[in-house]
Amino acid sequence: MTTRQRAGGGFTLVELLLALTLTGLIMVALYSGLRVGTRASDAAETRAAMTEDQRAVIGFISRRVSRTYPLVWLDQGEQQLVFRGGSRSLIFTANSPIRGEPGGLYIGAIELVSGGRLVFTYWRAEPDLDDPLVAPEDARRTVMLNHVQDALFSYYGKSRRVTGWHDTWNDDKRLPARVRLKINTERHGEWPVLVIPVHAEPDTDEPQLLMQPPESAEDSDAGLDVDEFGDDDPEGF
Repeated sequence: MTTRQRAGGGFTLVELLLALTLTGLIMVALYSGLRVGTRASDAAETRAAMTEDQRAVIGFISRRVSRTYPLVWLDQGEQQLVFRGGSRSLIFTANSPIRGEPGGLYIGAIELVSGGRLVFTYWRAEPDLDDPLVAPEDARRTVMLNHVQDALFSYYGKSRRVTGWHDTWNDDKRLPARVRLKINTERHGEWPVLVIPVHAEPDTDEPQLLMQPPESAEDSDAGLDVDEFGDDDPEGF
């Protein structure tokens, strides 16, 4: 049989197998390309969502903590700085108004609670508080972030004659110079480390507010207002 006769009779088995193989390779390449494209799209959406979460949470925390006010609480002659830093919680005096609330100083608490929730609790800094570091019953709470595996605070400054990073901060005389926060979530893993400079220092010439609990309920100044120390923050909660 000649070459012309074979050509006129159709494809050979080898040619058919070769064509099927090439078709299969092309299909595999197309499928792989689609999978890569889908994964890239999903990854981009995940990064966009993570960035949005980070901007909201990190922005809110940074604004409040950076404006920490050196509020001093005087109780039975003992001065106590209204600031307590734990490894998974932070209590500070917010020198900025809370959206929807009247002006003045607020005590805020950022804490990782059960269920993997990062919660912000705040209450007005008023002299009739029994303990400024304990949230009263009427304190307001909002969940900033869910599905948090861990949120670790640390504090930089001079404490107990040692300058450096500390896991806790219980100094009644000075604020830390910086607050560091590491967040780890189930969905996005470790977030970029947040380091917040604290601008207020109680041992400078900046104004300080000295509060003390009243001897009786009649002595309480429910109208305590220090708007002169605040500033508008339209981006707040």
